[in-house]
Amino acid sequence: MQPLEVARIDGQWVTWSEQLEEWLPLPLAPEATENDVRHFYAGRDRQITIVTAGGHQ
Repeated sequence: MQPLEVARIDGQWVTWSEQLEEWLPLPLAPEATENDVRHFYAGRDRQITIVTAGGHQ
């Protein structure tokens, strides 16, 4: 399974949806850190890649 792409856009953590071809917000507080995001997904047994959002906009 491919790692999910995650980015921070305007203070909101988001993940890229290949099916919808858009960024979707994550249920995390704006003050969440990169470590918080990694922990969020580790608890769901998913790997992520933190990216800059420019690649999909």
